[in-house]
Amino acid sequence: MPLCNIKFPANAGKLNEFMIEIAIFDFVPSDLILEKVGYFPQEDNFNLNFQTVGYDSVYAVPNLGTIFFIILSFIVLIPIAMCLTCFSRELKELHKHASSLNDFIYWTGTVRFLMESYMELVLAIMVNLIFYDDETGYFGVKGSNYITIFFLILTAGLPIWIIIFFVCKLDSWEDEDFQKNWGFVLAGTRIKYGSKEEGKKWIALIYPVLMLTRRIGFILSITLTPQFTWLQIAVSFTFI
Repeated sequence: MPLCNIKFPANAGKLNEFMIEIAIFDFVPSDLILEKVGYFPQEDNFNLNFQTVGYDSVYAVPNLGTIFFIILSFIVLIPIAMCLTCFSRELKELHKHASSLNDFIYWTGTVRFLMESYMELVLAIMVNLIFYDDETGYFGVKGSNYITIFFLILTAGLPIWIIIFFVCKLDSWEDEDFQKNWGFVLAGTRIKYGSKEEGKKWIALIYPVLMLTRRIGFILSITLTPQFTWLQIAVSFTFI
């Protein structure tokens, strides 16, 4: 709600700021680290509401904060997983760890991370797209642009992938291995139906897909129509 075009009293604003600090859980000193890695020109904030929730830049990388470093950790894990896989051929003790790490990276952990951080990713991407500058000479800004394009494709494709993958695996939803690897996507939904309700299992897909598309709609409303308060509120409470 703080991102909507709504004026809050000062005491409510302070409470919002306190709750946002807890919710963001930005435990990595990302600003200090990024200053050493790349330069991001000082620009005006998107608006006061975005500044209130901690979006002090118009570039995706600084706005992502800890999430950006979690993304880097996934990249670092890839060569580690490859090394473990190679050594596990000689040392059977490593096979279990290599298999678990590979399952986490490809793709259980990756999909879970994308779903958990979906709102923050799409929000940072949209702000960066609005202020996109492909003629800059700054390494940090260029890197942020590339990351924006990459995650734009990834986040836009996630709901589509969920529909295609889970429809293709419809008969495996109740299997133990499937639940272990992909059950978190359908968490909180009903996937077991009686004989009289056969063919309705697909309904469980509505919840995760609607959850993601609703976030996209809300972010589009607050970035493309920042003054249209009623549209923002309507999208916020849609299908609740």
